[in-house]
Amino acid sequence: MQPIKLAIVGLRRGRFIPWVNRALQAFEVTALCDVDEEKIRSAQANPELGLARADAFVDYDDMLARADIEAVVVASPMSRHAEQSAKALARGVHVLSEVTAAVSVEQCRRLVAACRASRATYMFAENMNYAREVALVAALVRAGLFGATYYAEAEYIHELKQLQSDTPWRRRWHTGVNGIVYGTHSIGPVLLWLPGERLVSVCCAGSGHHHRDAEGQPFEMEDTCVLLGKTSRGGLVKIRLDFQTDRPGGHYFVLQ
Repeated sequence: MQPIKLAIVGLRRGRFIPWVNRALQAFEVTALCDVDEEKIRSAQANPELGLARADAFVDYDDMLARADIEAVVVASPMSRHAEQSAKALARGVHVLSEVTAAVSVEQCRRLVAACRASRATYMFAENMNYAREVALVAALVRAGLFGATYYAEAEYIHELKQLQSDTPWRRRWHTGVNGIVYGTHSIGPVLLWLPGERLVSVCCAGSGHHHRDAEGQPFEMEDTCVLLGKTSRGGLVKIRLDFQTDRPGGHYFVLQ
């Protein structure tokens, strides 16, 4: 089988792709796209990445029009994911999109419409679904060792105050909105363990505001946000997200 001709969009987050290919040997990176030309030059100059021969672009539309590609990894800031994915799908280019898929309900609707209208494949790259412990529990569920799963909890605790200074888009799209804005690392594994289920209704609450950003401004997102959701078969899901609290971070899961 011929390797898939692949473009990487967003070199800060997308630099992991060549490492993946060392194991898969399934694709060839033929194009790189980033608004920061220095990131492209740095990636091309790194012999371990093997990207020296990839064509370089600073404009996404230009890359779609001129690059020799069959698939694209969308690893740009999260507010761009839906639009860039939809444009690739419209050209018949397969998409692997980083989390999250979209930042608004309207973006979600446009992305779904683009997926339905295209012959190309869209995949959402929720990496936690492939963590060893998550995959192990999923296998136990498939084997029937949990019986009927009907309740799950997941928490994503990740203090991001400094990281938001380093990557300013996070200050707008992570903690600039109050709610569960980055719930995929929790919802992905939970729905994997509740096979055939989907969330059909949710309610959320927050713990208030007790932290400020590097400029001394309060975050719009409350410190801890909790979502309770009912599933299509009557199950219950609880999701907790916390990006501000000064405490050890990690992913925590419960299945019943």
